[in-house]
Amino acid sequence: MDSGLSDLPLIGYQFTWERGKGTNTAVEERLDRALASSWMEKFPNAQLHNLCASVSDHSPILINTTPRLQMGRTRDFMFENKWLKEPDLQDFITVNWENSEGDNIMEKMESLSTKLAEWGRKKNSIFKDEIEQCKKDIEKLRLSDSEEDAVGIQKIKYILTKLISQEELHWKQKAKEHWLQYGDLNTQFFHSVATQRKEMNRIKSLDDDSGVRHSNITDICKVVSTYFENLFEDADAIYEPVMQVVDRVVTNEVNESLTAPFKDEEFKKAIFQMKADKSPGPDGFNPGFFQKFWNLVGS
Repeated sequence: MDSGLSDLPLIGYQFTWERGKGTNTAVEERLDRALASSWMEKFPNAQLHNLCASVSDHSPILINTTPRLQMGRTRDFMFENKWLKEPDLQDFITVNWENSEGDNIMEKMESLSTKLAEWGRKKNSIFKDEIEQCKKDIEKLRLSDSEEDAVGIQKIKYILTKLISQEELHWKQKAKEHWLQYGDLNTQFFHSVATQRKEMNRIKSLDDDSGVRHSNITDICKVVSTYFENLFEDADAIYEPVMQVVDRVVTNEVNESLTAPFKDEEFKKAIFQMKADKSPGPDGFNPGFFQKFWNLVGS
């Protein structure tokens, strides 16, 4: 090119726009491209991929500069709101709640979380496979010009749209961004925010009171625990002179109201005022779970 730019080769299906697939007037073009000059010298392994779109007649293209490495780690249970779109969740929760071990609600919740964690791992694995399979099926069928295969593509795109909406729920919950309204799929935005939050919240190392730096996760936990134990432990201080000059504001009647056991209706009201994807409690269940299954677990 006169501008010194070169067209990056496209990996996958060679057309990025289509119209009238499966008809006699079908048209396919490569409208979307990526151009580069000396940039390729810095990213010699970069690849341009043609992806599958769930709804649009334009196929998104993606430049991969370097492969991303993921480190495996053991995660605590956390209820995911994308599971709420699974048709068999209601029956699974009902059966396992009724058959869960324990006499009180905390024991039953712990038993349910263990079973739900295993169910969720299987669902997440199948969920990813289903998305990839839909994309592969679309990739295969769009090589054909038959009307039957065109109808098949539309059916698969419908399924893919549902799966991608679940994926968006997953990343929206992790991103904890509530100002962006639903409409267009914002999966990539939520994914970027969640990744940024994870990086900001990650503690790579801590110095203890002696100035020794610790980077092992076990040692970091010990440094944090020791710090707060020293911060809040009893000190040889005299509080009485200070307390004598502090005016009493909370009356006995108000104190009785504040320390009274909460009622079920108060708990329910608070739960339903919260956003469904707010952070879960120590048991891993978020407000979305209780809002969906209140009639079962709240009774």
